[in-house]
Amino acid sequence: MIDCWSVLELNNDADERSIKRQYARLLKVNRPDEDPVAFQNLRDAYEEALQRARSRADEDDQPVMLRQPLPAPLLTTTVIEQSDGMDWLQQVRQTTAQNLPEQQQLAMEHGQAERFQQLLLLECLNDSARRVELIKAAFQHLRWLTVWQSIHISSYQQHALAEAILREAFEAFSALIESGQHARFIEELQTLEQQPWLTELERREHLQCRCMVLLIASPHVTSDLLEQARAVFGWNLQQNLHPGPEDLWQTLRQRYEEVEYAEHLQRLLDAKPSTAEGKAAHLMFKPPRLAARIR
Repeated sequence: MIDCWSVLELNNDADERSIKRQYARLLKVNRPDEDPVAFQNLRDAYEEALQRARSRADEDDQPVMLRQPLPAPLLTTTVIEQSDGMDWLQQVRQTTAQNLPEQQQLAMEHGQAERFQQLLLLECLNDSARRVELIKAAFQHLRWLTVWQSIHISSYQQHALAEAILREAFEAFSALIESGQHARFIEELQTLEQQPWLTELERREHLQCRCMVLLIASPHVTSDLLEQARAVFGWNLQQNLHPGPEDLWQTLRQRYEEVEYAEHLQRLLDAKPSTAEGKAAHLMFKPPRLAARIR
């Protein structure tokens, strides 16, 4: 995966203001209607860079004493960990989406629930692409990325976890649309949209923007599909209610109009040319053969 700083053409110590300014500049040459994939890559890089910059700013704002290395563990702690008799790193590496509840229960019984989750978090982040199912299970059973999570997860770590799930989900969404399984796409989109970890405003907006890009980029969308997706998120074309950049919203509206017109034109071509519009459509897109025109 391309580093976010390379996409944004920034140094990795750029602050939030510099990131936003550069993103606005690059948006002018990465328009969603011209190259949806490049736009999505830029958007993802922007989100990741913001998370990193904010995490760095949070660390800088901490008191000096809090940023100093923690003292070595007390001897009593070391003795407890040695007498515990469990290799928790190995336990984490043996944890799957299926046995996570049992592994968490085991950790709780040994008084190591927090340690187990911290190691599990690092394991998921080290190989997030291959740990998607385990991350989903952690979201469900451990309530990660919600107000009920029991360990600290930095904003950058939250973004990485969410991105792993969204990346897999949207690859599946694209395949469903391309294969004409529109009802299943809407069903799975609704399921994703209702996840507790997506109630946070920025993550919810990111989900909707990503869905817009998918609908703009796909050549297989229909007006019914666009209308159903609109209903999932409560977008309103008339009142201009939407999340994200205005350019992206206007591009989606334009795509909606193009799809509606294409379907209207197809209905004219499928019917007998009984109206002036129908006759014009047939003449332009279904011209009669030369012999018929001569007669």
